[in-house]
Amino acid sequence: MPVKVYERILRLFEAEGINTIFGIPDPNFVHMFHLAEERGWNVVAPHHEASAGFMAEAVSRMTGNAAVCIGTLGPGMANMAPAIQCAMVENSPVIFLGGQRARITEQRVRRGRIQFVQQSGLFEPSVKYAASIEYADQTDEIVREGLRKALSGTPGPVYIEYPSHVIQEELDVPPAGPPETYRLVGQSAGAPRSPRPPA
Repeated sequence: MPVKVYERILRLFEAEGINTIFGIPDPNFVHMFHLAEERGWNVVAPHHEASAGFMAEAVSRMTGNAAVCIGTLGPGMANMAPAIQCAMVENSPVIFLGGQRARITEQRVRRGRIQFVQQSGLFEPSVKYAASIEYADQTDEIVREGLRKALSGTPGPVYIEYPSHVIQEELDVPPAGPPETYRLVGQSAGAPRSPRPPA
């Protein structure tokens, strides 16, 4: 059964056990917020994007699990920069999702570029992974790579954006599988060696 890109993103996060989203609703992803609430998620919308980012960072640090935070394009994501920096230095696995204008905006001259900022380049030095979902069928690949990077090795934040024309597209995909179907989970150090017997 076809699903919208924003619903697929939620289902991929649900497969990871994530059920809380931080951020201020915005036309780019208000549908995601509504659907998250309908699906029983905790939707936390503070007064400022920086607060949302720091809340997500705190949750990820306390639980050791990935947390999700959404910022609106341009000023909203800029306001999250302090939280992104904090997540990086504190090794907190936070998925920062950013809305973005449709790509046609990138080619406009002078007019019609309000709140268009090349956000991926802005955040690349401060995250483990930065990507943009340019086509609907990249959704699984990019979200899963973001989770893989955020949670593997030394944990840390990632940044994923989706242009507004992509978020409403539909995907015909199978149910989102559990994490172990696409990445290593539950890794631990090897079993302790028994001491050598005395010579």
